[in-house]
Amino acid sequence: MAQTHLTESSHMTLDHPQDLLAAPDLTDLAVCRQVVRDRQAVLAKLSIKHDRVSNLACLLDPALLHVAGMKLKARAAAGIDRVKPLTYRQHLGRNINKLIEEVKHKTYQPSPARRVSIPKDDGSNRHLGLPTTRDKHLQRAVLILLEAIYEPVFHDHSYGFRPRRSAKMAMQVFKTWMAANGGAWVLEIDLSKFFDTIDHHQLLDVLQAKIGDRIILKLIKLWLKAGVMVDGVVEPTERGTPQGGVISPLAANAFLDSVLDQWLTKVYFPGLHGQAIHVRYADDFVIAFQDEDECRKALIDITARLEDYGLTVNQKKSKLTDMRIPGPGSSTLTGAVVDFLGFTYYWKPCPETGWELRVRTSDKSIKRFKDRISTWIATPDMDQEYLESMLEKKVKGHRKYFEADGNDLGAYLDPGIVLRSGSGLPPVSPSSLPLPGIVPRCPTADHAMRTHEVVPSSVQPASRHMAVLAVQAVPNVASFDFGTGGGGNSAGCSQEATHLKSNRLLFLTPAPGHLLNST
Repeated sequence: MAQTHLTESSHMTLDHPQDLLAAPDLTDLAVCRQVVRDRQAVLAKLSIKHDRVSNLACLLDPALLHVAGMKLKARAAAGIDRVKPLTYRQHLGRNINKLIEEVKHKTYQPSPARRVSIPKDDGSNRHLGLPTTRDKHLQRAVLILLEAIYEPVFHDHSYGFRPRRSAKMAMQVFKTWMAANGGAWVLEIDLSKFFDTIDHHQLLDVLQAKIGDRIILKLIKLWLKAGVMVDGVVEPTERGTPQGGVISPLAANAFLDSVLDQWLTKVYFPGLHGQAIHVRYADDFVIAFQDEDECRKALIDITARLEDYGLTVNQKKSKLTDMRIPGPGSSTLTGAVVDFLGFTYYWKPCPETGWELRVRTSDKSIKRFKDRISTWIATPDMDQEYLESMLEKKVKGHRKYFEADGNDLGAYLDPGIVLRSGSGLPPVSPSSLPLPGIVPRCPTADHAMRTHEVVPSSVQPASRHMAVLAVQAVPNVASFDFGTGGGGNSAGCSQEATHLKSNRLLFLTPAPGHLLNST
């Protein structure tokens, strides 16, 4: 293999880097950024021209670490030392010099990551490993170098955690290919706990095929083996790359690029009779084949390939779907669907063209959105204006991602949300309401459910803790029992919601088990 080293002119060093601010040519962040961009351009050219790139550790200097330090997310969660980025950056020059000295003298040792667990839709937990800010700082610097090397050679249909790429782009590429080819047989392969199960030896072998710098590889190995702090006890990490680590997404992308992307494109697809395509976003990918037999064989072959590299295919969640245009010679049912990146793909009859490939928000995505909103508004002691502002942003962000031709967001997402909060008691989750819905109790008809339109802000809730959410669609419901009040100043009421002009409903969601008192 050809191996190349950066030349003297392609990097920059300081004779006495006692402090970042003591170096006149590095006081200006703009200057540092330009130095880093120039180096990235050199690395990109070398990566395209040569199999391996070496002599990278010398680039971990004040210029690069200044840029990397300023890229730390200000609101990012802290690691086990509880030092947040804003605090860390107050002494950035000193921290930079310390990291440089530790790397130079091979005394750098990362801290264990802080374990944070997030519930998943299937009831299990996703474990995050949050490094300390200083470890994130050095990881960010290495990431800047490795991105410049890997970006030019990564497969074009890989979209996850890459600069200037997005899930929407991946969705559109898959949709365009399917529509242009009249659909296909589609494989949805689910990798079980991908980030948690990557084999360290396999990963380092993949990275070593492109990176020839032993110091950089040693740093990555240190981060992989740093362990995780759980309830005050450090647990070793023998497998996996921690979700939450700055370097983890690129390492995982490099692994799947070698194991899956390049193998499919250069080895597997050329031997097929029909056309095929694969599109990947991180560990979420679909593979489409024009030939049914080749698709069925590919499921076996690809599963074997992934398992050879220590990965586990979830057979229960993986599936093969005939997504060809419905018609003569096709077994596609009009109800056949494929889910990818939060969207459901389906064929819809079209008077002009016969059939049109459409997308809609998947049922799973709708449920996740409603549950997250319900959980978030239960956060105690939040300022009302902040709640309203942030809630609007969350809905706007959801709308921005899922906006697509033919996707009727209005079927489950009303144009607005009015929120009134104060007590901090958790509200009822809209997704937990029964059908046809029994809604929370309401003292008077003034607070009855409003349908089809957002409740005017002039309507004051009977309790300081009440949220009006336009996130629940309940079809074909004629009436609702508003329950009965009792005690205090609450007046008993049982009202039927009339004039139901649409199935877009706004739910009043007070704290469970608490009656609303009239004001």
